[in-house]
Formats: sequence, structure tokens, C-alpha cells
Amino acid sequence: MASTNVNVSDTSVPRSGYDLDVFDHGNFYGIHLSALLCILVSFLCAITVITASFTKRKTNFFAWSKSDRFVVYIALCDGLFNVAHSLDHTHVLVTRSHVKPKGLCAFYGFILSEFLTAQTFMVNLVAINAFCLMFFNQDIPFGKWDHRLLIWTFGAPLIASTVAVSLNQFGPNTVFCFMDAVTGKLMNTVYLTIPLLIVFSTNMVLYGLTYWRLSVGFQRFKGSKMSSRTRRVARNMILFLLAFFVQYWAAALYGAWQLVSDDIPVIVYYFLTTFTNIGGFLNGLVYIVIRRRFLQRDKSGDKTSVDKMKRSGDQSPTAMRHLKINDVQNDDILQSDFTSAFQKNI
Repeated sequence: MASTNVNVSDTSVPRSGYDLDVFDHGNFYGIHLSALLCILVSFLCAITVITASFTKRKTNFFAWSKSDRFVVYIALCDGLFNVAHSLDHTHVLVTRSHVKPKGLCAFYGFILSEFLTAQTFMVNLVAINAFCLMFFNQDIPFGKWDHRLLIWTFGAPLIASTVAVSLNQFGPNTVFCFMDAVTGKLMNTVYLTIPLLIVFSTNMVLYGLTYWRLSVGFQRFKGSKMSSRTRRVARNMILFLLAFFVQYWAAALYGAWQLVSDDIPVIVYYFLTTFTNIGGFLNGLVYIVIRRRFLQRDKSGDKTSVDKMKRSGDQSPTAMRHLKINDVQNDDILQSDFTSAFQKNI
């Protein structure tokens, strides 16, 4: 990379990221300390979200709503990502050199790629699921214990990361451990940059269409019992969308810049090590906003008894019979009168 100094003679060609100096340019401590601060805040937020999600729950985890399970899965990705990333940043900060041995750096890179990609796939699947619900009235089945969701979001990155390891693609990128700055350039483009740009574009289109459909539905059924639920679904989806864009726009910018030039400005490194590491904080804000809206609806009485039973975890025979009878009628914006009316107007 043109933004780094080669650690060998000018006539030598670097064979790996270890032949390049650690990125400095007078910003060594600034980049690593800011990254570690963001990682710490993000990790604490992720742990708080997971703890709060399980507090006072009486139902089995897989009996929760999809959105509630998504919150936990995303927080788990954030937490594990933060743990691995804090270790390699700390190593570089203390030693002022690349992480050694190479196997340890490859391990850090493997963990980062696994959970970064898993979260990206998961948010993309949320967008696809919402789109299918609004346009085709089809809910994507995740299978028992969410096995289809977990195999796709964690299994696919695991296979790709294993291939990258076998091809010796992980190593120092002069700032932290990920794809090697020399040998892993192509893999970084194929594995991260292109997929991230595609997911960004896809999510924008899917969420835009979904929000438009929700807006159309609200206007057509304004004043009905279903209109307020339609608005809530749209607002909650937009929150997750915004959190995803705020977290990964810098990574997308960094990857796109690498496609055209190796001379990357220092400010882009700051953006990369700051925004990418605050996922737990951003998703924590989303959790707080959604939770506050839920509590406000509860206080104002704008909630059905079915909603309250789902949240309280009441699984008594009487409650469950009431849930089965009234769930479709009162709680799902895509069913009952709303669906039939919606289909008649499209």
C-alpha cells in the first residue's frame, strides 16, 4: 500500500504484510486508542442488550418473535467481533509491531471475517424477509431452532473463511489482522468489498420498496386498527437499516477506495476503525428505542392482550388458547382483514 513504508530495500518486493511497516504517519496511537475505546463501548452495549433481552423471560428462546431473536443474534455477533478485535489492536498497540506468530494473526482475522460477514448476511436476510412479507405475503421459514438462518448466516462465512485460511490469505493489513495487505488483496476484494457493496445496494432497494409498500398500505387503510401497526413495523425496520449503514459505510468506502488506489487517506482509516467498531452501541440504541415504544404503547393501552401474553411469557393453557384464537386476528398486520383488503387493492 502506498500509505505505508516498505520495511525492505526499495528494489525488494514485499511478500506479505509482515514486510510492510505498521501504519503510523503520526497517527498510530490515535487510531488504535480510538478503536479500542469504540470496541469497549460496543462490547458493553452488546452484553447489556443480551442480558436485558433474557431478563424476566419465561418462554423458550425459539418461541420469541423473530425481531427479538434477531436482536440477540446481532448483539452476539457484535460481542464476539469486539473480543477478537480488541485483542489484535491491543497486541499492535503494546508491541508497535504486527501480531506474531502469523497463525495468531490469521486466527484473529478468521474471527473478524466470520462475525462481520455473519452480521451482514443476517441484516440482509431481515431485508429479504420483510420484502417477501409485504409483496408476496410469505414469511421465510427459519426452521426448528432457526437452523436455516444459522446455517446461512454463520455457515457460509465459516466456509469462506476456511477457504481463505487454506489459501494463506489472512495476515496484517498494516493496521490490524484481516486479509493480508500483500497476499490477500484479491481475497479482500472478493470476500469483503464486493459482497458488502452488493448487500448495501440490495438492502437499500429492498427496504425502500418495503417502506413504500407499508406507506401505501397505511394510506389505504388509514383509521383502521392495522394502520398503527404498519407504521411501527416500518419505523423499526428503518432503525435497523440505519444502524447497519452507520456501522459499515466506512468499511464499504475503504474497500471501494482500495479498488482504485492504494493511497488511502488517514481519515479513512479513522472512519474504518471507529464506525466499524461501534455496532454494539448502534444496535443498543435501536433496542432502547424499540423498547421505549413498546412501553409507551403499553402505558397508553395501544396493545392487545395477545401482545402482552407474548411478552410476559404466559404459557398457561387458558392463555395459550386465547393466543391461538386471537393472534391472527389482532397481532399480525399481514393477516385477517388487512391482508384480504390489501390484496384487493393491488
